[in-house]
Amino acid sequence: MAEQQPLWVRQRRWLQIGLLVLASFAVIFVSYKRLNVEILRAESGLFQMVAHSPRETQVDFFRSFWTTSSHGHYTPLAFSAEFFFTKWAGMRGSWWRNRQLALGVGLAVALFAFVRAAFPIPEKETPVVAWAVAGGATMLIIEQPVMREFLQWPFHIFQLVWMILALALATAVARLPALRDRNKSIYLIAACAYASMHVLGLGLALVIATLAVFLTIMLGTRIGRFESFRSHTKALAIASVILLALAGAHTACMFALAEQQPNAETIYRFTWRHFFGLMGWFPWSISLNIFGKRDGPKWSAELISNSWPLGLVVTAAIFFFVCFALRRGCARSAERRDSGALLAVFSMVLLLSMLIMIAKRELDEPSERALRGYLTGPRYLYPFTVAWLGLTLCAILSVPVLKLRVVGVAFLIFGFTAVGADLEYASEVWPRVMPLHGASDLEIWRYVRQTAREARAADLPIPNISLQPMTGFAFIDIKFFAPLLRHELHISASDQCHFIEWDRCSDERRAEYFRKCPSLLQLARLLDLNLEGNA
Repeated sequence: MAEQQPLWVRQRRWLQIGLLVLASFAVIFVSYKRLNVEILRAESGLFQMVAHSPRETQVDFFRSFWTTSSHGHYTPLAFSAEFFFTKWAGMRGSWWRNRQLALGVGLAVALFAFVRAAFPIPEKETPVVAWAVAGGATMLIIEQPVMREFLQWPFHIFQLVWMILALALATAVARLPALRDRNKSIYLIAACAYASMHVLGLGLALVIATLAVFLTIMLGTRIGRFESFRSHTKALAIASVILLALAGAHTACMFALAEQQPNAETIYRFTWRHFFGLMGWFPWSISLNIFGKRDGPKWSAELISNSWPLGLVVTAAIFFFVCFALRRGCARSAERRDSGALLAVFSMVLLLSMLIMIAKRELDEPSERALRGYLTGPRYLYPFTVAWLGLTLCAILSVPVLKLRVVGVAFLIFGFTAVGADLEYASEVWPRVMPLHGASDLEIWRYVRQTAREARAADLPIPNISLQPMTGFAFIDIKFFAPLLRHELHISASDQCHFIEWDRCSDERRAEYFRKCPSLLQLARLLDLNLEGNA
């Protein structure tokens, strides 16, 4: 039975956790307190519409979560939770904003905990250095313009929760050699890996990485490596079998319930050259993001394909580094050596698995636009940052202790510089470049609602104009949100709600709308729509 830690040690640990949460909250709140949450963008708008639709529509929509797989994502529990939250929160902007900020705090805490756990300095010697590196690295990653875009869209909750789970797994893997109750930790790691599959399709990559770590330990014990795990091989085997069975069944659902058809209209065909091209360019793209530079290379399928030699070099370097970590390592103690080796295996397999999943998707549904998006989109950049961060921390393990103080100071400087730069960006740059003239979805929706109210008061049909600039989907217009309008304008089910297509209105009819619905022109201005053209 494991020896219980003294009370003062446990109290100090809880105090540190409390201070970490408070510091993370302060950083997130100061940086993103004016966050404009895009609650009507793309799928978030779809969820809002269905959440205010008749019960039959909601039931059919809810059933589709369990009977279909979308683009490799079979996450019925996560979609169901998001749908019920949408029904509960509705159009209350403060609720959505607070949720997104809370997710940002959770991500900051997870990042700090991971870097601190993976750092090779014992707490008794130089704890300040470890905290400096962890704090600086966290601020450097969190305080970026792309993170603002990441937090703004509520549907990014799946990527955010996946990242928190991935960082928790990486933290547990790095700390596993030092843990006392390893059997319990092994089962918790397996459970966390499987839980990630219910959040995002990339959860499969976390499962594969976890199984690779378990297999590495079990094989290592047979050749004289990972000696401290010799009495835990049974727990590793049981956890591996259970995880493999559950993940296998979940993966079968992902493929069996997929509805997407291959897209034949494409100008490129994904090959192994694109695979290695992505491998080579991801470190560069992540570095540009970390240092706040958005105007990188003009990505294209041809550029990515022609960069395959760079990807081969990067892949070979990663394999060489992981083999070195497994064979010898560079830490003085066996515990730290095992920690670095397991983290290296986890990060490498996670990175390769994510790239293989991208390759599978591009082979089934090739899209050059999506291919470019992997190197620029927040939903891809940040998950890949998690994998590369693990490999980077493993490389730091080779830095002599004497120089780690310099590393700590450098990370702190970079971190606080990132905070200052992001605050400057938020106050000076973002107001000039943000879409929709700086208006939030809620502000635009108020004009939509007011336009509908004015039209009904004038006994006119509600003008139906495109909302694509706000939602991102060409098929979404005001009529699409009719259930939401009915709810907010308190229109009963028996009362008719008429719409008229703006393109079919005559000049006289349009002039009448401009006179009787003054909110319409303001709405069009925010959406950059020209409503005064000829009919």
